[in-house]
Amino acid sequence: MVDLNAQHVVNRTLGASEKTTILEVFKCISVASLVVVFLLSSAWIRDDILEIQYQIENLNRSNRELSEANGLLKAELNTLAAPAEIERVATELGLISSNNESVLVMTGDEPMPTQRQVAQTQTMPGVLHE
Repeated sequence: MVDLNAQHVVNRTLGASEKTTILEVFKCISVASLVVVFLLSSAWIRDDILEIQYQIENLNRSNRELSEANGLLKAELNTLAAPAEIERVATELGLISSNNESVLVMTGDEPMPTQRQVAQTQTMPGVLHE
């Protein structure tokens, strides 16, 4: 049992020991605040890292798909640019080969043909002229 009459209660003004206690509380709150800021910053940075990794993976996948499409287009170009394919398509379109005598190649050094020279040219049936 506690004897209330034997207790000694002292009222004193706010002294140095209480100020130290307030300073310690302020330090604890400051440290706790810094820890919270650090944790939130870490979470935010981690989220950004994960988002960038996701974007990199998507870009890598797109790069692979585009490389495959590029390879297919190159193969198609090689097929369509082959002389045999060009001749087949020209035949389907109704184009025919001309002999060397009927072709006039103009390099730009020659003067333009006169009206009389144009009128004297002969067209051969079945041959396309420009």
